[in-house]
Amino acid sequence: MKIAFLADPLDTQYAGIHVFCKELLSAVDHLNFDHDIYVIRSKEKDEFKNLKEVAIPIRKGVPAHHRTRLFTAFPKYLKQNNFDVVIELAHFGPFGLPNTIKQVTYIHDLTPVTHKKFHGLASHKFHRLLLPRILKKSHLILCNSKQTQGDVNNFVAGIEDKVKIIQLGISDYFKPSFDASIIKKLKIRGPFLLHVGTLEPRKNIPMLIKAFTELKKAEDSSDLQLVLAGKPGWDFQEILNAKHSSPYSDSILLTDFVSRNELRVLYTHAECLVMPSYYEGFGLPVIEAMACGCPCFISGEGALKEVGGEAAIYFDIYNIKSLIDQIQQLLISKEEQLKWREKALKHAKKYSWKNTALSFITSVEKLTSFS
Repeated sequence: MKIAFLADPLDTQYAGIHVFCKELLSAVDHLNFDHDIYVIRSKEKDEFKNLKEVAIPIRKGVPAHHRTRLFTAFPKYLKQNNFDVVIELAHFGPFGLPNTIKQVTYIHDLTPVTHKKFHGLASHKFHRLLLPRILKKSHLILCNSKQTQGDVNNFVAGIEDKVKIIQLGISDYFKPSFDASIIKKLKIRGPFLLHVGTLEPRKNIPMLIKAFTELKKAEDSSDLQLVLAGKPGWDFQEILNAKHSSPYSDSILLTDFVSRNELRVLYTHAECLVMPSYYEGFGLPVIEAMACGCPCFISGEGALKEVGGEAAIYFDIYNIKSLIDQIQQLLISKEEQLKWREKALKHAKKYSWKNTALSFITSVEKLTSFS
């Protein structure tokens, strides 16, 4: 088969879907197959060994060109070069392809339509208008969790038979790393709680800051810190206000974006990862943290219980005292810490980007005679 992966997030994003695209395509690049596979992106790079790369640039100064080229340059190139299958890794487009080209769409979450308060109005309307058309036109819809699969089926009726689940993986890179120089560089001076992810309303970080503040008061833990690792996102001001309102504002560190090396060191050294999200389509930081032996406190909202399984500690996001009590118990008990670190390391072994890549290719093959 001649297969195209549409992978703009490789060049236009830095976390989340960017990580997914990079890890998935790297894993596909290491598989043995007879297919002719192209990675179509916005910038010319030489990132893969066996996959061919094609750049369809985003023109500066042309309003929304990153979107409009999905209606123009993308379908033109795909039709002219006789592709058998096109896989959109970020769920939007391309448009105007003949039915002879099999279209595969990967859905990470449907929060722009299911949780519109966590997105801008334009994003909500754009998804409401175009996504049903994309899903109906797709020959195969892949999702990262049962939660997302259910959201897709509830959003558009009559497509259940073509909605399948392929979970994300974990890179071998994520393993315990005890580089103390990274901790010093990030100005961490003692034990710390960790949150990883873009700083945006959906992550419910003001609740975490409030819990941290109460924990500090109760424990009089002058050296305990809260580390928020991630870039500021949409509507970041509420999080900033929560930090400045805390009497322990100086103990709340905003690292901005961190490298993979810095991230695995943070996971390794953290007392625990805390994710109080209102919703997650998957929750990649959970398995990254677990692969580094980090105990995980997670809300269980969205797909988080699917991902964390029995290796995570769950809490009610509307009961701050419960979260504080659970963290306190972990902090004072070396036995509890060891138990959850061992559970985390074992659970993380269930996830592999190689398995994700194999599932992708197998699913695509079933659309054609290559089964």
